[in-house]
Amino acid sequence: MRQALTQRRIVITGLGVIAPNGQDVETFWRSVRDGLSAADKVTQFDPGDLPHKVAAEIRDFDPERYLDSKKARRYDKSIKYSIAAAWLAVKDAGISFAHFDPDRIGIAEGTTVSGFDSLFKAHDTFHRDPLQINPINVVNGYCGEGSSMIALELGIQGHAITYCSGCCSSNDAIGYAMNMIQQDEVDLMVAGGADANLLEPLWASFASLKVMTRQNDDPKGAMRPFDRRRDGFVLGEGAAFLVLEELTHALERKTKIYAEVLAHGRSCEAYHSVDLHPEGVGVYRAIEKAMRRAGLHPSEIDYINAHGSATRANDPIETLAIKRF
Repeated sequence: MRQALTQRRIVITGLGVIAPNGQDVETFWRSVRDGLSAADKVTQFDPGDLPHKVAAEIRDFDPERYLDSKKARRYDKSIKYSIAAAWLAVKDAGISFAHFDPDRIGIAEGTTVSGFDSLFKAHDTFHRDPLQINPINVVNGYCGEGSSMIALELGIQGHAITYCSGCCSSNDAIGYAMNMIQQDEVDLMVAGGADANLLEPLWASFASLKVMTRQNDDPKGAMRPFDRRRDGFVLGEGAAFLVLEELTHALERKTKIYAEVLAHGRSCEAYHSVDLHPEGVGVYRAIEKAMRRAGLHPSEIDYINAHGSATRANDPIETLAIKRF
């Protein structure tokens, strides 16, 4: 009989971020640590008579730091963010994919609306003159274009997949990447996510759902998760990617290691299109699966990075599930 393989351990060896509160890891971490908010009055469009006017925008982003000028003009905004963040993570990990077996590497990207900006532009052009639609808008609007273009720009020839599972898309992408390494399909995965949600039709849609903050006079204090004064989230944009690597592979490279990834858990309540189950059963089951697979007890948890959407519906249910576990 073949001896059972020891479970492969996964570590994080690279970080990359393009966010409203920092376009490098050091600035981003300093903002988070010091509680510096990037929320401000939205400037990318005029919200008009809508009661929501606060957003978290990425400003002064230069895509030509990561792409040639032609591609910088062509790609959808979210794709440019994702390529930049993934490039930064790979650079941080000290990797050259030219020296890798192409079948032992991959990219997993999470997103929710991905290329909506290009689709909206194509729709507007269609109403003016259908013959003038740019075919690039069709390519950019493809939901898997982010992972495809990261693979193309970084030379990742092994595996490329895009996850679209709502607010947990990037978590699921990291979970997928972790499983790929554990199952010995790859030795290294770039995983994370990107979104560029600050688009007028989406803004109006969120406004109709009444889930965005109305704290227009206090942008920096508008995002108030788990606070009795909360009135909704601040819509933002950005990208963040990690390099996940099998432990012995990382040790052989003598690279720095930020953390170990122990487990991932997911669940589906099949309850409602936008509302959580009032007892938080899906949240609870996802936590339970991750903890069981990691072999951890609740007393060993030092920090919880909650969803914390600051909506009246989400926060109490998420709190209930966490306390129950």
